[in-house]
Amino acid sequence: LKDSSCFRCGETASSDDDDSQLYVLSTNARSCSQCPVEARCWGGSNIGPKPGYWRSDRLSDDFVRCLHENACLGAKNRENSVPEGECNEQIGYSGTLCAECREGYIPSLG
Repeated sequence: LKDSSCFRCGETASSDDDDSQLYVLSTNARSCSQCPVEARCWGGSNIGPKPGYWRSDRLSDDFVRCLHENACLGAKNRENSVPEGECNEQIGYSGTLCAECREGYIPSLG
């Protein structure tokens, strides 16, 4: 690329608000994308779900609402987040969409 330089998406954002940040997931991308409503974006490829949402892996920008909103904690922070978002294991949730019961727990039928 003639007369161009590399920059990290989100570096030019004027706010620390997660919703205003830009992100990019592909090294082949030619532009940054606006952070999805369901996500928290901290610039570059550092993106994760907001509480109540989940995604299949770190390369997906398709965020899905969890079946049990309190089961999905989302991406807790920019440095140590689980790409899919964390499940609320303290109340027994785990797995895809945090909709499974972890070992030692059973579904409530009430």
